[in-house]
Amino acid sequence: KPGPYRYEVLRAIGLSPNEADFQPIGAEFVSQYFANANDTCFVDYGLNTAGTAYSYKIRFYTGSSPNPLGTTNPASSVFLNVAPTDRANNLSWQETVPWENYEYVVFIKNAQGQFDTLAIVSTSSYTHTGLTNGAEYCYKILSIGSYGIAGIVSPIYNNSQEKCAVPYDDVPPCATTLTVTNICDENVTCAE
Repeated sequence: KPGPYRYEVLRAIGLSPNEADFQPIGAEFVSQYFANANDTCFVDYGLNTAGTAYSYKIRFYTGSSPNPLGTTNPASSVFLNVAPTDRANNLSWQETVPWENYEYVVFIKNAQGQFDTLAIVSTSSYTHTGLTNGAEYCYKILSIGSYGIAGIVSPIYNNSQEKCAVPYDDVPPCATTLTVTNICDENVTCAE
């Protein structure tokens, strides 16, 4: 097909939005020649990623056709949730992506405001234990994945938003064991 060749970026709110929810966000990349229509990068600024996950997809157009030649499967950002409990924070995250994520790096913010690696896991959850109740801990997740297809960029990195939580004592104490004895239960003759 003759050029120009054009990529259009679309965005929708949520991890699994409906097709109709995807809207163009004004990000387009155009090349007159197919050889120059390489992969490119785009950073979407000004979003409330702390409270909302976003999904993206790309449409590819050729020539002056108003209809796309192809559209990618949607891919979302990683969305992190943190549930505080007694001396621990339970981290869990979700993403909807067309590639396979095989590793997640859990980062924690240090006293200097930088993120250090806390753990590397293969599942979508992690429990950070041994914490101080009342102190704030901030995290983010980096997913690492691949399509597993030769010639496609690998690995694929995808970041979550930063999420903070304060552990607190929400674990009720153990129930007490109560034993009651009666003097009549002790081989003692009771007076009538």
